[in-house]
Amino acid sequence: MALGEVLKEVLKEVLREVLKEVLKGASREMLRRMTINSNRRDKEKLRDCLLYYLLHTIANATRSISQSLVASEHTLEHEYLYGPVPSDTHISLSRLAQYLGIKTVRAVKGWLESDQFKPMFNDLYQNAILPRRIHNPGLQGPKLYVVQAAICDGESHGDRKYSAWQLDTSQFNETDYYALCLYRLRTMAKESRGGIFRDKQMTDTQMDARLWQAMLRGSLEVTKAKAKAKNPESIRENIMNAGNDPNAGNNAGDDLNAVDNPNTVNDPNAANNADDMGIDINAGDDLNAVDNPNTVNDPNAANNADDMGIDINADENAIEAILKEELISTKNPNNLFDLNTSYGQYATIQAVLREYGNKLSLQKLVHKPIADAEKTAEVLHMEYDQWAQEVSMLTEGKSKFTLKSTPQTEQEAMDMSERMLSNPEYQPLDYELACEALGIDPERPALKGMKLSYVFQPWQVTGIHRMVQLYQDPSSKAVLLADATGLGKTHQILGFWLYLALQREKEIAEYEQLSAEREIAIQMFRDWEEQHGEDDIDENPYSVPPAPQRPAPPKPKLLIVLPDLIHQWCTEIREFMPSFKPLVYYGDKRIVMQNAIPKVNGSLSKNHDIFDLSKEINYHHIVVTSLATLQSRHGPSELRKHRMQEQGWSSHDAKNSYHIQDLEWDLDLAERFSTIAIDEAHVIKNAATASHSTVRWLKPQFTILATASVLPNRVSDFQGYMTFIQADPELWHNDQLKAWGVDNKVNPFALPDNHPATALRMTFSAMEHFIIKANNEILAGVYLRKIWPKCMIRRTYASKNPQFPDQVVGQAIASLYSRKVLCPFATNEQSHYDQFSERPLRKLMTMLPDGTLVWNRKYSRQLILNSSWLGFHYIGDDINASSIKKWKDDTKPKLLYRWVKMLHIRMKEKNAPEQWQLPREDDIPALLAIVCRGSPKLRATLRIVAELVILHKKKWILWCSLPANQLLLFACFQALNLGSVCYTSELSRGQRCDLVKAFTEDPNCRLFIGSWHIGSTGLNLQTQCNHNSEWDAPPSIGAMTQARGRSRRIGQLLAVENFELSVPNSFQDRVFYSTITKAIPNAMAELSIDVAEKLELSSDDDTKGIKIGQWYLVEGKLVQAPDPRVDGLPPNHELTAEQFLRALMSIARGIQSTQQTGKRRNLTRHSPSKICDFRCL
Repeated sequence: MALGEVLKEVLKEVLREVLKEVLKGASREMLRRMTINSNRRDKEKLRDCLLYYLLHTIANATRSISQSLVASEHTLEHEYLYGPVPSDTHISLSRLAQYLGIKTVRAVKGWLESDQFKPMFNDLYQNAILPRRIHNPGLQGPKLYVVQAAICDGESHGDRKYSAWQLDTSQFNETDYYALCLYRLRTMAKESRGGIFRDKQMTDTQMDARLWQAMLRGSLEVTKAKAKAKNPESIRENIMNAGNDPNAGNNAGDDLNAVDNPNTVNDPNAANNADDMGIDINAGDDLNAVDNPNTVNDPNAANNADDMGIDINADENAIEAILKEELISTKNPNNLFDLNTSYGQYATIQAVLREYGNKLSLQKLVHKPIADAEKTAEVLHMEYDQWAQEVSMLTEGKSKFTLKSTPQTEQEAMDMSERMLSNPEYQPLDYELACEALGIDPERPALKGMKLSYVFQPWQVTGIHRMVQLYQDPSSKAVLLADATGLGKTHQILGFWLYLALQREKEIAEYEQLSAEREIAIQMFRDWEEQHGEDDIDENPYSVPPAPQRPAPPKPKLLIVLPDLIHQWCTEIREFMPSFKPLVYYGDKRIVMQNAIPKVNGSLSKNHDIFDLSKEINYHHIVVTSLATLQSRHGPSELRKHRMQEQGWSSHDAKNSYHIQDLEWDLDLAERFSTIAIDEAHVIKNAATASHSTVRWLKPQFTILATASVLPNRVSDFQGYMTFIQADPELWHNDQLKAWGVDNKVNPFALPDNHPATALRMTFSAMEHFIIKANNEILAGVYLRKIWPKCMIRRTYASKNPQFPDQVVGQAIASLYSRKVLCPFATNEQSHYDQFSERPLRKLMTMLPDGTLVWNRKYSRQLILNSSWLGFHYIGDDINASSIKKWKDDTKPKLLYRWVKMLHIRMKEKNAPEQWQLPREDDIPALLAIVCRGSPKLRATLRIVAELVILHKKKWILWCSLPANQLLLFACFQALNLGSVCYTSELSRGQRCDLVKAFTEDPNCRLFIGSWHIGSTGLNLQTQCNHNSEWDAPPSIGAMTQARGRSRRIGQLLAVENFELSVPNSFQDRVFYSTITKAIPNAMAELSIDVAEKLELSSDDDTKGIKIGQWYLVEGKLVQAPDPRVDGLPPNHELTAEQFLRALMSIARGIQSTQQTGKRRNLTRHSPSKICDFRCL
């Protein structure tokens, strides 16, 4: 119980005791006489009596308070020293003092400056923190558990890597310096005289968690000192203004320079020596929160805290001033728009955004005057100087746009949408049970055989346990591991395999022991027979136990992943569980894997050595391949070729048997693998494809289907998973149906959940007839809610943390702030768009042979490109997937100029009404201004780039739907001399890896231009990057979630900010509407609220009335009745299930803001408006 609560309870008790004793000690007679008798003597006697009892009771109460406070102080001290440590402890000196067991803020400051801390931290700062901030700003430091593991490795087996008298630091890396600092601080704290943990019975883990916070505080102090040095006025103003804050007195201590007073450390009297500044040991925080304290109040957060080298304490204005100062320092006085400088890049963008609408070339504003100019050189110089002054003022503190934090109400709306789309039915929560079943220590969740630096997250432990349960269930063939992106599906798959390996070791040991005991029993039985003869066999006292069951034969495992992730998976396998051996089954002999990972050359056949059941080592082999490799070597096409070339089949017969397996084929790998795992399993969702057949033919004992996108496009996608998940298809046999009392027309989803025939729900046939063919999105979602709990594990960021149920999984994952940025066409642009899009819209819909209406790919492409930039109307046909390599040709730079030149020619050829002069190829502002005309999305993009990328030096990921849009962005960034990578389809696997490495490791490479179809799944882009954008509408909700997960995943400690750039009244809005429609069944299945079904008997078929409660949409927010905000609303305002789901998914897209894209003189006519995550000034 907190100290304030204890005091409150004690005071209540005091009042009760006082009243009780007073009434008990004063007789009723004396009270009566006081009322009716005016005898002075009796009144005085009564007064003395009351006074005596009052004083006596107060004395007793005082003793009670004193004893309670002592007990409370002891309890609180025990909690601070031995309990969990919040990750933000270092932000407040008063709170840091509590967890270090130091009495006052002054004392903890003295300790930070003393020899018990400062020398060790200075060594860390000089050798690790400072070099990282200089060379890799924004790069995260190592985690605490990594540092602890380094200490464990370095000090085990007699090694003294960190404790030797003479240290060899020549091979030290950054983690080693952190480990050295922590090890020395721990030793000093617990062993030296005056050590803060001396004589305290604390574990090394408890001490490390607290000393880690002290190390973070030390880094914070250095950052704060630098901020003050760069902008002393701002800091001084903040301190002076604190004097006018009624709450500032309790917090002032943390904002002052450290006091050199080490003598007060651990001084028991120090708490009584109130310092001059009125510091209160229980004062609240005085510092601004970190960018994203995702793990605040998380008991495990101390192990996750990182020193990121980020100024988390400096005042926002001070940071802005520092950034502007750094930007201005790069200015080239001879050329304001020098694109080799950050200032020049920033100024160029501002110039373009101010004057993009002018038909006159911007050359006169950004270049020296040319000889034949109409105006004199003097006038041009004057105009140039005026312009330069305007841009300088803009850069030096009057920025048009400034980043601002997300309002609390907006974040609450997004959090609510995440909570409501997180069904607990798919989330195993019994952490203690899972740990016990897996043999895992709940305090350090790890399996034997894992590398020391790895531990599981709580939800990963329960996930592995659930997978084991399904594996051991004879009726279960597969599990759909569908955790949200970034929650660690990789470690759950590897942990599952490691647990099975550990169980196998036990089974083998038990088998060998029982076999040995049986051999001894046989020998004793035979010896007795030889001595007494076979005639007395019934009298033989020895018996032979039955032969023990032999463990399953040692079969390898198969892992199917995307080609780009093969090396990443192999490295993770080696690091995570060294006893397993990855074998790459991909490419030909010319491809050499990094880190000497062994390969399987040629095609696997039935008799390959890794399928030898006599070799136990094969159980630890994991064959890592791609779906394309598996299909090309073991799929229907290869089998068809074999039938025609080797078996003499006709082409017609081979084609008709295309999906029919041949178990006698030498390349058929049926039952050769014990288990298989498919990463990004949505790639086999279509049951009619050759890739699906290839995987189905493998027939393993158990299949893991790992994907964060359960229904990537439509509800029929789940039908492909049912091939692997379904129970025995013979359940639909007439004899079985008769035993259950139903016929073959029964709808198993309409039966009560306890009816035995509900087993039919888990069949392919039930899925096809009652969900796919029903053509009812809401009903399909309701039926899926009855299938998924039996086969799926799905945790979202809003799921409960199994170890700490009052927390959510998202506390270990970065928060997400999303913005729907409206970028409307200007009036004349909208008219051009309507004109250009008239014909494609008329021809958009096309009918397939089966009668299905779909979008025509050619015309939908034209409409998407017109939504992005009207210039694509003229040149869009020349820019497609087949021409990417030509346009990105390094020997022909200046891509933007080549496009503008082609546009100029095409507009002339088509007699376009707008004619303009072709700028010079080095006139970057003029070239950018031309592409900004007709592209409100590009104008919004450049604004964000100026503020986010150039000024704040952040990295940004942009997702596009078409290569032409990727190249448009790449051309603009290339022209601005901004470091960017364009992740397109023509790149080889090696080239793609190089681009990812450049983006994640090179601080100057700040822009990643990706494709929804290439790279939005599987890539880890969170290093140094926490900003994401949907430049084009995603093809599905699953793709959107996957793309956001490239930066929002475990290891990301900053809030992830997402921008959806949307063009109203364009085809892009229609794309997103279609995306939401397709996602309705998935959303219904994932609803965390109760869904009621009311059976209507008005027709012969089972039509369900779906009820989700009384919900209304009020000012863009979902409100459930009863609520004052919906009182009086007419009944027709109540949302139907479909309307509710559409509103919920729209909220998940993010709040809506309008992007003003006019020229500066037009902007001044409007009041300040929110622009995506920017403020218009």
